[in-house]
Amino acid sequence: MLPMLHSESNVKVNSKDKITLSMIGHAPDAHYLERLLKQIKPITAQICFVNTDQKPDCHNVLKSSGIPFDYELMTFEKRNQFDFSKARNAARVMACKYSNTALWLDCDDIIEDIYQIPNAISKHEADAFAIKYNVSVSNPEILKIRLHNPNEWIWTNKVHEEIVPIKGTLKEKKIMLVRSCMIHHSPGERESHSDFHIELLKEECKEAPNQICYIGKEYFNSYRFDEAIPWLNKSILTHSSPYEIYNAYMMLGICYLNIEKSKKALAVFHDGLAHSPGRKEAYFYIAEYYASLGKIENIQRALAYILSCNAQIDSSAHVQNEYVYKTLCWRLEARLHLNTKNYKKAIHAANQASNPDKEILKIKKECSKAIEQNNISDGSSKHRNFT
Repeated sequence: MLPMLHSESNVKVNSKDKITLSMIGHAPDAHYLERLLKQIKPITAQICFVNTDQKPDCHNVLKSSGIPFDYELMTFEKRNQFDFSKARNAARVMACKYSNTALWLDCDDIIEDIYQIPNAISKHEADAFAIKYNVSVSNPEILKIRLHNPNEWIWTNKVHEEIVPIKGTLKEKKIMLVRSCMIHHSPGERESHSDFHIELLKEECKEAPNQICYIGKEYFNSYRFDEAIPWLNKSILTHSSPYEIYNAYMMLGICYLNIEKSKKALAVFHDGLAHSPGRKEAYFYIAEYYASLGKIENIQRALAYILSCNAQIDSSAHVQNEYVYKTLCWRLEARLHLNTKNYKKAIHAANQASNPDKEILKIKKECSKAIEQNNISDGSSKHRNFT
């Protein structure tokens, strides 16, 4: 089922606020591309497109779109030579000729509230803009940099490509979130390409051992937890980045939780904390583990961990997928307070979530009902034993 899109056809976008699209694709993407261009045409001034196969399907869609476009054909002689960053950088370089603001998209993306994008550009000064990103095969609502100056950012990594500042540009970039906008990627419409990605990554690992962590991630994101474990363990032993090592610990712990080796998972999360004491995600997973065990003593232990986590939630330490992570943390704290019948504390925790999900709203409703029933049952306007 496709997400509901907001109709704002009466909104006019100034030409100076229109953006350059930076895209790659191949023949199977053509009908997705047609859908996307119809949606995003009102805010688009130029398309820079790199086609990664010989077929003209995407080119034909671009010609019929009514949007000016620049086009390049890039083919890879062998399947295992495919390089996502190489193709994306070719589109980025083309975009440098047209604008200081480029938006990268995949052909099978769908955008909610697209007019938030030019609004953000016109109202705010920033080096880049992030947009919430929903992937059906992974965690919802992660954040990705989408709008950037193509002269100052570059794509890295052959697979699981990332956009990073070009060396020599500003050391610290001001990145803003485009609020209310959401990009849905491949919403339940196509098969996973994980086997192809793993094939590419294994080839890449022969010359770049740090890519081992991405093989673990690929298995992990495909819910192939048994296959992910050996690669994540290798990543912990060989990777040079403390950030990636810590992430490997977190994924490894979640793998053990999913294959019911819970005590092993607990040990891995603690190893992750020992490796990076300033990071917070491990507190959340440990709290979630104890909460799953039931019994009041385990819930109290879970509450201690999540309170420790939430006490640090606004610190400067980096949190991956921070937007979602904060919601998860406050949801867990609210649920734990609900389980111990501290209804007012549960509501307070639930209110900390800036964008509450259905479970948080349900917890607030249950707590409000419990408080109301208490008032009626004891005939008093005071709440007893809730703080």
